Amino acid sequence: MPKPDRQKAISTLNALARVWPELRWPADGPISRVYRGDRGEAQLAVQVIARQAVELLTGPDRDHLRPCLAPNCLLFFADSHARREWCSPVCGNRARVARHYRRHHTSGVPLR
Repeated sequence: MPKPDRQKAISTLNALARVWPELRWPADGPISRVYRGDRGEAQLAVQVIARQAVELLTGPDRDHLRPCLAPNCLLFFADSHARREWCSPVCGNRARVARHYRRHHTSGVPLR
C-alpha cells in the first residue's frame, strides 16, 4: 500500500475546514451556535468535521491523542486516563482475546 501524501492530506483538510460559527439568538429562545460553509448545505457536515479535526490537532488536547493498541485498529482517541490503551471496550476485548490466543496456542497445542 503506498504511503499517503502528507501535504495533500493537509491541503484537503484545510480546504474542507472552511466553515465559520455564527451566533443565533432568537428573541424567544436560547443562544446557540450554527455553522455556515462556502460549499453549500450538503457539504456542511464534512466541513464541520474537518474544522473540528484542525481544532483538535492544534488545540490543547493534542497531547492527549493516542493510537488504539488493539490489533488492526487504526483509530485514535483522546485519553482520559494514563493507563488507557484502547479506543473502545470492543477493541480492548479484541486485544485481550488476541493476547490470550497467543499465550495458549503458540505451539499448536493448548497449554494447560
